[in-house]
Amino acid sequence: MADVFILGPRSELEALSIEDAPEDTGYCLSAGPIDRESRAVLYAQLSGGFIDDALAHEQYDHSIDDQGPHLFALSAEMITSMAAIDDDRNEIVVGDWLASEPMARHDLELVDVCQFLFDLSHFCQLAIQTPELGVYILSEG
Repeated sequence: MADVFILGPRSELEALSIEDAPEDTGYCLSAGPIDRESRAVLYAQLSGGFIDDALAHEQYDHSIDDQGPHLFALSAEMITSMAAIDDDRNEIVVGDWLASEPMARHDLELVDVCQFLFDLSHFCQLAIQTPELGVYILSEG
């Protein structure tokens, strides 16, 4: 299963079970082949930090089952950084991100990754505008 970003209230995500579809708890955005290592590059790029430290922006929340999947909350700092990516900056950020080694392995098209980041940025904007919402990542890993 590809990792899925979910925009939703934590209270509903706490009750998520292995049988539930993520889209039943909030708005969903599939990360497709963009894995945690690839996302770490983006987080480091946006925060100005090191890649080794960047995964701290995906904060473990809880496991749906003993074996997973696991739910991670996107940090408030990263939500703010992603929400600030406007349409003009989107393609620049994606171009730099695609040039990284982890992203190059996926052989993704610029337009597809631009759309993904555009959608994720809007998730983050909505999370800022609606305090009871958060941005979460449902991941098998």
